[in-house]
Amino acid sequence: MPKVGSKHFAYTAKGKAKAKAAAKKTGKKVEYKAGGKVTKKKSSTKAPKGYVVARGSGAARPQFFKVSS
Repeated sequence: MPKVGSKHFAYTAKGKAKAKAAAKKTGKKVEYKAGGKVTKKKSSTKAPKGYVVARGSGAARPQFFKVSS
């Protein structure tokens, strides 16, 4: 999202143009915040075949539930 000072602008062609105009008017730079990479978390608990680890069960005492196909 384009940002000039503390003012945010839409991430569209019009928003970028407005941000560029505001930066020129105020003498500040247009800033863009870069996004991060999303990765899938690996499970540390292995479930027996045909079972899945229940979410939120905790690492100390994992709970499993049977998956029917």
